[in-house]
Amino acid sequence: HILRHRVRPISDSGPHMPRGLRRIIHPLGPLFRHLPLALRRHLLFLRHRGTWGNFRAPRSLGEKMQWRILNDHRPLLRWTADKQAQKEYVRRCVSGRTDLPHLKIPATYWAGHDIAELRELSMSGRLPADWVFKPNHSCGRVRLFAASDDGGPTPDWSELSSLARAWGDFDEENRVMGHWAYGHARPAMLAEERIGGAHQPPEIKVLCFDGRAHSLMV
Repeated sequence: HILRHRVRPISDSGPHMPRGLRRIIHPLGPLFRHLPLALRRHLLFLRHRGTWGNFRAPRSLGEKMQWRILNDHRPLLRWTADKQAQKEYVRRCVSGRTDLPHLKIPATYWAGHDIAELRELSMSGRLPADWVFKPNHSCGRVRLFAASDDGGPTPDWSELSSLARAWGDFDEENRVMGHWAYGHARPAMLAEERIGGAHQPPEIKVLCFDGRAHSLMV
């Protein structure tokens, strides 16, 4: 099964809150996060699927995913929402192997909290024109920079400082959605290698069950 999603824009600040009174009852509003996690997951499932799920004896893939969010807190999964830890894991897995000659891991140019350090890296010529700014401990938040982008590659450092403050804390992934692993990711900002320059390559995800590929998402 192949699913095609929209191309990600060069700037994405994560999910957006609705305006007006809808903010009060929206999942990202001030009240939803205080509900018990099981009720939150049921309401989110109902919102997206239009039906009340069975999370105690799941039958569908969607229901099983909810069961895992509520119950699967194995140490094996603790690091999986930490972008730096993901790279470290892959490096350990491929170390010494000769059958994966084309596997490349995007370089990390900088990791930290002080944007002044990142600016100094750029001013000294050690930061390439093509790079990505994003948090280590979150999802869906990114700024992309490329030499061929309109306006040139020079970042707005005051904007990046504001983003670092806004993105520096744990967000809806852990506090609202209950994605347990995000609560164990190390809070930090990253400057990473941009793959493909101004032309973004397709993002491919493969869902596997018992070692067999089941679904391909592009």
